[in-house]
Parts: sequence; structure tokens; C-alpha cells
Amino acid sequence: PVLMREAQEMMNTPEFKKQMKKMQSSKEFKDASKKATDMMSDPGTAAKLTAKMEHMVQRGQDSLKKGAANSMKDAFDAFQDPDVMAEAAQMMRDPDFKKNMANM
Repeated sequence: PVLMREAQEMMNTPEFKKQMKKMQSSKEFKDASKKATDMMSDPGTAAKLTAKMEHMVQRGQDSLKKGAANSMKDAFDAFQDPDVMAEAAQMMRDPDFKKNMANM
């Protein structure tokens, strides 16, 4: 929610709107937009692109799951490392760290 709010605030700034208007009026943007529209109007091309996108999304999701599993393993391995635990304990005693955690 915080990230989305910040993104929304950025998109509402006059500078961002000006930059987007400039980009949308560029020849490159118009050409790319026309090409995308043309490709999606062809059922065969649209089906290929949809299948390719679905495959890419699935691969991305699989990669995220694998990455999350690896992160959990790394975290549990870190719990076994006395140096890591000592550093974590030291951070927990730091008043600035406590203050930052409370603000999150």
C-alpha cells in the first residue's frame, strides 16, 4: 500500500505528467503503439503472444517460489552461524535500529 501510494503521488506530479505527455507524442512511442495494436488485432499473433506471456509469467512465478525457498534455507542456515546471531543481537540493542523498526 505504501509503495502504491508513493507511485500514485509521483504520477500526479506536474513533472511526471509533462514527461509522459512528451513521451506519448514521440514518433517512437506512436510507432510502437501502432505496432502493438496491429499485432494484437491478428488473432494468430495475439494467441502466440498470449501463450508466450503466460509461459513467461509461469516461469517468473516458479523462479520466485524457488527464490523464496532458497531465501528461507539461507535464513535458517544463518541462524546456525554464531557470528550472524551476534550481529543480529547487537543490532537489536541499537536504539536507532529499534526506532527504525518501530517506524515501519
